[in-house]
Amino acid sequence: MDKQTANIPINTRTVGDAKNIREGIYVLYLEDYVHTFVKKLIYEQEPDTIAGTSVNLYGSSFEQAAQTIMVISGATAAEQNDKNFFSAEAPLCTALVCLNKDRGIRFEISIKGTKVILDDFYVYYDQNEEMQNYLIAWNTERHQQQLRKTTAKSGSRIYTDNAARLGRLTQAYNRETARVSLVWGAMNVLSLSLVVCVIAYGIISLNSYGKMKSMQESIDYCMTFVSENIENNMEKKSEKTYERYTETVPVMNQEQTTEEYTEISVDTPAGEIAEEPTGTLAAESSLEQETTALEPAPAVNPAVPQYYVVQRGDTLRSICMNTYGDYTRMQEICELNGLDDPDSILSGQKLLLP
Repeated sequence: MDKQTANIPINTRTVGDAKNIREGIYVLYLEDYVHTFVKKLIYEQEPDTIAGTSVNLYGSSFEQAAQTIMVISGATAAEQNDKNFFSAEAPLCTALVCLNKDRGIRFEISIKGTKVILDDFYVYYDQNEEMQNYLIAWNTERHQQQLRKTTAKSGSRIYTDNAARLGRLTQAYNRETARVSLVWGAMNVLSLSLVVCVIAYGIISLNSYGKMKSMQESIDYCMTFVSENIENNMEKKSEKTYERYTETVPVMNQEQTTEEYTEISVDTPAGEIAEEPTGTLAAESSLEQETTALEPAPAVNPAVPQYYVVQRGDTLRSICMNTYGDYTRMQEICELNGLDDPDSILSGQKLLLP
């Protein structure tokens, strides 16, 4: 690839008819910023303006395959032949830019004493920094000129309108700021109140838990104490009753009983013995009946449940007492349920019973 071919831009788009460009003698490549600048010059004029605007075009030109290739990288207005923005000392050519019959851009280029009209060209993208800086400066200057013209025509009225508009904007901003501040303050107060409520609820819950636990321990202790007292009283009462009856009933030896039975069988008819037992035999019969009546019925072991659900107020001692009638199996229950402390059971806990 020779040097001239390397200078042809690659990233391009076609404006107009591509066939006319390929078959034309002059081929124009226009940088995108230059294209934007030219469009501003043309389309910001009055719609019925026929005359175009003169511009200076900066770039390079070379011959290739019987065509003249013009690569334009910069442009300025004709009255602003400013060399400060472009590295080239002089423009490549001048051109008159205007609208064609299809309302497109037309270039009337004067080069080497020849006037060339181009309605079709390429636009390439190079992000030319020189043209970008010039375009920024040109836009700034144009806006300043328009502002000076508008100020000269309107005078103090524009200043007054701008001041009134600024005042309204300031008031609206102040109102909005006050509204936002009020909402923000309300949100802060609500958030602080919520935090305080959560902390208070936590403190109350902790205090209530401690009181309830202490009350439950007191109730468990009282129930255990009452159960033990009832059991001791029952045992003492049974012992006293047994001693009273032992003292009341006389003990008779076997010889007296045999003699009395023998004496009754010899001297008393059989019908009288059967009807009216008298003496020691009557007393012995009465004693046997009273002793039978006083003897407690044999204890029937209730069916022991396999599992027991702990109720409020239960202790391991009360469970053993209610289930087995004594405290001898507390250690077995602890071993079956993996309890290190007999007082560590909780309400609702399911215990496996032996």
